[in-house]
Amino acid sequence: MNFAKQALDGNNFGRTLELLDRQRPGPRQKDLRGWEWRYLWQQTRSDALFTLCQESGEISSLVVSSGSRWLAVGRARQDGLTVWNLQTRQKLVQFATNENDVRVAFSPTEPLLAFTSRAAKGSAKRRNTLRLWNVATRKMVAEVPWGNRCVGLAFAKDGRTLITSTLPTSSGKPGQLTLWQVPEGTRLASYEVPEQVYFGNDSTFAATPDLSLAAYALAEGKIRVVDLHNGRELLTAQLSGNSLAFSPDGKTMAIGAGDIRLLEVATGKETARLEGHDSYITSLVFWPDGKTMASSSADQSTRIWDMDTHKCLDVLRGSRREVWRLALLPDLKTLVSGCKDGTIDFWDTSVTHPSKPVVTIPENALAWHFAPDSQSVTALNYQGQVSRWSGPDFQQKEAVMEIGAIVEDPSWGYFYRLSNDGRFLACGSTNGVLQIWDLSRRMLSLQWTNGTGRVWPARFLPGGDKLLTWSRNDDLLHLWDSKTGLELQSWARQTGGFHVAFSPDGQACMLNNSAGEVQLRNLGDQSQTSLNLDAKEGSSTSYSPDGKLFAMGSFMNYARVWDTATWQPVATLGGFLFDARPVTFSPDSKRLAVDSDGKEAVKLFDTESWQDVFTLEGRSGRLGSAFSPDGNAIGLNDSGRLQIWRAPPWVEINAAEAKEKVVIQQP
Repeated sequence: MNFAKQALDGNNFGRTLELLDRQRPGPRQKDLRGWEWRYLWQQTRSDALFTLCQESGEISSLVVSSGSRWLAVGRARQDGLTVWNLQTRQKLVQFATNENDVRVAFSPTEPLLAFTSRAAKGSAKRRNTLRLWNVATRKMVAEVPWGNRCVGLAFAKDGRTLITSTLPTSSGKPGQLTLWQVPEGTRLASYEVPEQVYFGNDSTFAATPDLSLAAYALAEGKIRVVDLHNGRELLTAQLSGNSLAFSPDGKTMAIGAGDIRLLEVATGKETARLEGHDSYITSLVFWPDGKTMASSSADQSTRIWDMDTHKCLDVLRGSRREVWRLALLPDLKTLVSGCKDGTIDFWDTSVTHPSKPVVTIPENALAWHFAPDSQSVTALNYQGQVSRWSGPDFQQKEAVMEIGAIVEDPSWGYFYRLSNDGRFLACGSTNGVLQIWDLSRRMLSLQWTNGTGRVWPARFLPGGDKLLTWSRNDDLLHLWDSKTGLELQSWARQTGGFHVAFSPDGQACMLNNSAGEVQLRNLGDQSQTSLNLDAKEGSSTSYSPDGKLFAMGSFMNYARVWDTATWQPVATLGGFLFDARPVTFSPDSKRLAVDSDGKEAVKLFDTESWQDVFTLEGRSGRLGSAFSPDGNAIGLNDSGRLQIWRAPPWVEINAAEAKEKVVIQQP
């Protein structure tokens, strides 16, 4: 899981999915997948509208007809060309099955498809061919064999002219830029390209919509622009490029390499750079108005750019291999991508796709807790306002009530405690006054005085019917009935700071301090026992929900776990860069979360193997994390900022995977 997270952080969805799939149990195997698997699975869900198909090889060329009726897909290695009916999502026809290096272009005015291909190695005549095929009549209009290998082709916007770009031959015959009359397939003009053209894909060639200019990449690391009226060189830029595209007005050329550079065609001056991709750029597509551009990359993502501000508007994630080709549908919002693994995906560019591995609740929280149904979070802020945050991302705010002035003290957080069900809020003070607010009824339910100095609510017992407090004036711990305010018992604590945890049944109270003293009090018979747990520099503690384990963090950069039946140590969890402070168990007791700092804000451990299985990053986990009651979310009070990581439940995962199988198999 840690390797899977590293792959995901590097945007390698394919590798992440491979690692996740390896953890699926086989017949009669134990399912070891936990919260972290479900969390990572969610992050690998594609932003794509749907997957049309997965072709048998790399996608070398991709084009959509003017009416969005057909999609032509050319492959690099084998099986030639396929044409898909986009209304039915069915394969219409397949051409050149024994040919490769396929390049395709649709006429913008007629149902005419132009494509070039090369006979596969080992064929009797390994020739290159230009074909014109009428999709409506399903008849071949023209077929022109030639000797050169094609690296690009494009129609003029009026559909009457076609340009092809070819490589020099092995015998020394130069490459050609050739203009063809359509649909006859006769040559109109041809210009020599004596240099060695860079042969990577059809993205290393581009032409303006009116076929007045063409650009191609040279093997020596240059980009050349040619005037197609006379074949003269207009511009040579000392730039390497894996992909080229002209803006619709022909005034700007986009060059993709490690980043995207925009050049003014008339002068060759660089006007901007678009940065964000983590690998080389494979394809560039402008919108017809020139205000938007899409770029794909070997980093398995596609980006949408605002060409006025040169800012990235959106990142489309979910491709499992390098994204090689892009095509824009005439509706100007649907983008098609073709990947190295042959996958054809459709994307909606009219909406943004924010990557939200963690949700931040915009609240400066002093105290907080999940609701019993796990669908909302109750939070108290530093202004004394209590709010409930709900919705899919916990972003819908509902004001609950205000409790008045907040104690201004360096240890503010110790004066406020929420019950486990988020129903009750206990407030301490500096003058001995204790309050309990019933948040469900939005009222102060109880107020009483315990001395004249500071009083701190330590923790509610499970169920919220009892409250443990500490008062400075008598230095005693007091257990109260939270409904009546009657004191049930009190006792002296250890010297120094203390941490408290209750057993799930509410019968045992565990107290420890940084000196390593551990005190176990039986709340039933009010007896106390000192435990020798070797817990020096101990911090916050927690019982597992089944009561079988007890965990403690340490300022010595480790956490320790004991068996509550014998109080023998079960595991010591080390390797923390910072302090190991609050600890908490998942509701099913299968995971232990240990909070620390920075990139180790929350570390998850499997409670059977005690393997470190996952790490959640944040600014600080010192104020404590918690699992939602359903075990699907982990929340962290990150120095007052609430962060929530959610993993989908198994029923949601199973339903989504079943739907994906239907969609992929539909064609």
